Amino acid sequence: MDTIKCLVFDIDGTLVARGKSEMEKSTKEAITIAQKNGLKTIIATGRSYYYIHKDVLDIKFDYYATINGSCLTDKNGTILIAHTMNKETILKCIESAKKYHVAIAFKYADHIRTAAYHDYFIKNFVISDGIDRKVMDYTTDFQSKLDRLPLGCFVIGEAENIEKVANENKTLHFKRAVGIGYDVYDSSLGKTATIEAALNRMNLTWDNVMAFGDAGNDATMLKKAKIGVAMGQGNSEAKEAADYITTAVTEDGIMNALKHFNLI
Repeated sequence: MDTIKCLVFDIDGTLVARGKSEMEKSTKEAITIAQKNGLKTIIATGRSYYYIHKDVLDIKFDYYATINGSCLTDKNGTILIAHTMNKETILKCIESAKKYHVAIAFKYADHIRTAAYHDYFIKNFVISDGIDRKVMDYTTDFQSKLDRLPLGCFVIGEAENIEKVANENKTLHFKRAVGIGYDVYDSSLGKTATIEAALNRMNLTWDNVMAFGDAGNDATMLKKAKIGVAMGQGNSEAKEAADYITTAVTEDGIMNALKHFNLI
């Protein structure tokens, strides 16, 4: 696999099992060996840099493509590129969410603001990974408190209701993340846009990439990579987009895939 020079990893369900606070021992070992072998590494996640697990940050990946492609951060946490959401789009999405009883919140670099159904959002938001997220209630009057534009969005609700919200907001992608939660981001972005920016900085292309993911928001990068690897417990959208399906994250999935392709 001489053409593979860069590894791209989703976090939740890929590097870290959902609900856990740390990577598997074999995952840490595999990535450390890959880096020593000269492979570049990129994180591509729906999380902001502020909410990435400590042991993931400790590895010092070359770049972090965060908030589903809205932000590119270097290994020291410095923001290199940031794409904010459009105000008109934000307000329209909030209106639809309220109409169809969908909890909606917006992602900033260091906190999350709810704009509708705060209590329902808190009840159903997966926060069992040990990271102290700042989820702030802005539901009273989100618009008047919109002092700066967010980088991304997350909605929680029944699938049929979220589909109705999505149908009224065609400029946005709605991709299931976990449970009844969906990542929402501008259709012009997604993880691949920011991964490409990182690849350009390293003079690499998608032909040099092996990408790992487990969910719908990973599907595009799995397709674009020279080799796309879906985790064994991943959803059908990720698996259909992949070239290879490894074992589950808790069953040495990263280690097994890198060994399978003779990269470690």
